Amino acid sequence: MRLQLRAARARNHTQLEDALATRFFHQMRPTVCPRCTSTITAEQQAAETEKHECSLCSKGLGLGEADATTTAAESGRVVGQGDAPVDEVDALEAAVEDGKYQIEALGIQITAKKDQLASAEAKSVAGMAQIAAAEERRTLELDLARAEGALAVFNGPSGSLVDDPVDETVAAVLSAADTVLSKWVRDEQRPLLKAISADIEALAIGFGADSLANVKLGGGGRLDVTKGGERTSYSGLTPGEKLRVKIATAVALIKHGYVAGIGRHPGFLVLDSPAAEEIPEEDLAVLIGALVEVSQQADMQIFVGTRTTTPLVDYLPETNRRVAIGDDYLW
Repeated sequence: MRLQLRAARARNHTQLEDALATRFFHQMRPTVCPRCTSTITAEQQAAETEKHECSLCSKGLGLGEADATTTAAESGRVVGQGDAPVDEVDALEAAVEDGKYQIEALGIQITAKKDQLASAEAKSVAGMAQIAAAEERRTLELDLARAEGALAVFNGPSGSLVDDPVDETVAAVLSAADTVLSKWVRDEQRPLLKAISADIEALAIGFGADSLANVKLGGGGRLDVTKGGERTSYSGLTPGEKLRVKIATAVALIKHGYVAGIGRHPGFLVLDSPAAEEIPEEDLAVLIGALVEVSQQADMQIFVGTRTTTPLVDYLPETNRRVAIGDDYLW
């Protein structure tokens, strides 16, 4: 806007200079032609006044237009629509002042918005502090409740308790019975666990765990094994060895349990992607064969999910397998 005002003032100044120069030269009365030095006759000079023609070239002087231009340039006004005079410079100056006012108003609005933003941020910080305080209080309440519960357990129920007297004869009988029953259980378990351990070792080796030996399954479910000449437990095996031993243990337990008529296995076994634990196809075939043998000896349902389909096709009839080929769906 200020650039437009500066340009308008420059245009007005140029128009004024042009108009003044035109008026100045129109007032001159040449007596000879500047081109050929011929004398200007009285008739030629009279034509300028009467016909408004140049005494040199006989063309129209346009004195009315020159006067109008001079007047407009001197007044600084231009003719707009409807012949309403408009002062361009004044209009631009008014526009500049209006722009300054609008800028000041926008500045006031920006300041107000900044104040609102600062207030909102302060409220947000205060709110976050309140939330943190509430969470801390909740944590303290939980800690207090736990401490009170622990204290109540430690102190025990209020009031005096009277212990029932112990019958030494009954206690002695129960202790002797526990000793005898434990010995009977161990005596019955020992040969069965030995046979199961031997089957676990044979099956695990058949499944590809060649480095395992001296497998021993305990009555409490602990399994010890020799690996690479060193004694270790199930937890010390690799994931692939664990899978092989786990499947071998399940097969051996199911086999002996159904043969001896003991055990509580439900007869339902699911193996999901056994080949994912780096079991070669030939070892997987041995595993599938062992599962087929167990399923024939006992009333069981065994599901095996694998992408290696060759052992399934070799060992299972078509009615007992479902294979998806290409982009087909399995179910």
